[in-house]
Amino acid sequence: MVKELTTTSGNWNEELIYLLFDQFTSVKILKIYINIYSKNKMIWTFTTHGDFTTKSFQTHLNSIAGGPYNLNDTTFPWKIFWAVKKLALKVHNFMWILLHNGIEVAHKVGRFVEGVPIECHFCNVADETADHLFLHCPFAQAILFASPLGLRLDNNEVTIETLVANWLLLKDDDYHFCLGSNLFWAISKARNTLVFERKQVYIDAVLQQGHYWFNLYYKENYDPMIQSHPQEHTTTPAHEMIRWSPPTEGTIKINIDAAIKNWRSSNAAVTRDHQGVLIGAETSISNYCIPLIAEANGFVLAVKLVNRMVFEKFVIESNSLTMIQILKGELTRFPWRIISILNELRTATSRFPQVEYNFMSRRANDTGHILAKFVVKHNVHELWTSSQPPSCISSALLADVV
Repeated sequence: MVKELTTTSGNWNEELIYLLFDQFTSVKILKIYINIYSKNKMIWTFTTHGDFTTKSFQTHLNSIAGGPYNLNDTTFPWKIFWAVKKLALKVHNFMWILLHNGIEVAHKVGRFVEGVPIECHFCNVADETADHLFLHCPFAQAILFASPLGLRLDNNEVTIETLVANWLLLKDDDYHFCLGSNLFWAISKARNTLVFERKQVYIDAVLQQGHYWFNLYYKENYDPMIQSHPQEHTTTPAHEMIRWSPPTEGTIKINIDAAIKNWRSSNAAVTRDHQGVLIGAETSISNYCIPLIAEANGFVLAVKLVNRMVFEKFVIESNSLTMIQILKGELTRFPWRIISILNELRTATSRFPQVEYNFMSRRANDTGHILAKFVVKHNVHELWTSSQPPSCISSALLADVV
């Protein structure tokens, strides 16, 4: 007790302090001012003012039990969160629950119920935490990247809280937050369908559901009865491994991809013939860090690469669903930032008799993905020929034809 170190007058007992502690500690103690006129009282250490509150007590209990918690009001933009109006109420409430760790994922249930499998129901590889289910699972990553967000998370330390906070702080009329929230909600619905109804779920179905609720509340003039043209890519189960397929004889196929790192983006274009033989590859570096712009520049790079060859027929494949839909005329509303890129692309392709754009899974585009990541990491702007292919994609090229 501190009282035992003081005299009857309320001051420090210097002789006793020097006897009990070393000189350095004793000096520090004696420098502490004692207000002899104040009364002793209990201090609640879980609030800044020292007074007990039921909110701080509940927060402390939840932190011990690992249950729902209250985000730090001083860091998370809650005022912006609740000011968002272009979001369905059920999705808004879902996001509040998600941000407060209230989603009953397998890892959370397994802490209290013995014998419950805690692996992710989509990938069966990692534990099903909220961050894994909505951000880091390959199923979720395919959805987020194929969406207009074009989101790719190479860093497994990114959390839902930090990502959503960044979305809310963007000056984009809440576009990223609203679209991302609807996609999270659709992923949750797909997970419940898989777990409780034992039904197979599909990536494009999840995207369609997320886009439907986003368009219904975000776009003022959206009419759900007016459907866009059917998508031409094949419906793919989440678990199925899709492989690269060669083009028909007399046609070349260009696989493109983009990567973003440290406020820079890279593009990669890999060209192959009907036998899967590399014809050429090209990469570029730019200062654009917006995913859709980076992906759009990949199409321009592909056409420039074709212009150096003698082929008249070619297919461009990308895992950017938004760009494919725009180029096929399935999306009539798109960001103004890519209008000039689209005009440049249409001018460059006007001399070719046949140009085809196909959507393909990220898992079928290892060559483009690997090369794009290599380029943005090492700042490489290069043109490769068939005789000297990029060494980083040699194994991927071989795997596609085996």
